[in-house]
Amino acid sequence: MTEYRNPRKIDEGGQALIYLADDVAMGRKVVLKVVKHDNLGTLKRLKREARLTLKQSYNDFTVDLLADHTDHHPPFLVLEYCSGGSLMNWVFDRKPVETVATAMLHAMLGLRGIHDLGGFHGDFTPRNLLLAESPIGWRVKLADLGVGQTPNPVSGSMTHDFRGTPNYIAPEVRKGDDYTWRADIYSAGIVFRELLTGLRTKLAFTLSPPPRDLDLLIDSMTADDPLERPTTTVIISRIQAYLSKPQTQIAAMPESAPSWTGLLLPAAALVLGILATKNRYDSTVGRYRNHNGQFASGWFG
Repeated sequence: MTEYRNPRKIDEGGQALIYLADDVAMGRKVVLKVVKHDNLGTLKRLKREARLTLKQSYNDFTVDLLADHTDHHPPFLVLEYCSGGSLMNWVFDRKPVETVATAMLHAMLGLRGIHDLGGFHGDFTPRNLLLAESPIGWRVKLADLGVGQTPNPVSGSMTHDFRGTPNYIAPEVRKGDDYTWRADIYSAGIVFRELLTGLRTKLAFTLSPPPRDLDLLIDSMTADDPLERPTTTVIISRIQAYLSKPQTQIAAMPESAPSWTGLLLPAAALVLGILATKNRYDSTVGRYRNHNGQFASGWFG
């Protein structure tokens, strides 16, 4: 590992240690994924991750594999460093709806590349969605394909193993059914709702419900019947349709409203005035623009 210097541990999972290091030869920061236990089982999983990640080298929304050192002792992978961290931070530091929808659009583009090859990710959670910077703005990338799989040409089977992260696992998998791409969709729906509301489950009443279009989409993604869940292509299309819609207008109150609405009308006018000056999110570059089309730092920045 002499070409990778100044390693410092930034994360730890059940099977691997994650280090941030300096790639001396390329002059960049990289992530080193080193197995905790150098045995046949962890080596097999690391090799599988290398193989699946390499298959997605064309995919702009999955983390890049930079080098495969599974023949090293201990074996390790060199992966792209995503400086923005994981979307787990967004669960507590809530982002605007347009930002979340764009992040999920990126994530679905990453997942579609895996599904198009007949495989699945196996552990779709906010922790495995990383924020990478690019010349045109930020981009979400899908990481950790270690529990993913593509069809085995020998057995013809996908998997019958219980896999995934508790609270994100599809109901049919919890019951013992095979893990398929439809289980990924369920997990993605849970993540989508969690990023929008801070909750993984849908409540009958909440102070900040998702927009109806997205709420209905999430309902379909988390359907108990796997056959009712949409494909990544359908999800991508529906998110794009939502992002391309003009800003929703607040409906005017009817003239027959009770007298106490006189107190609310000034507040509603104030809200409308504020919203009229709000910057718009440009999903094509991942940044906000003001009414003159100039880049801005946020909704009102």
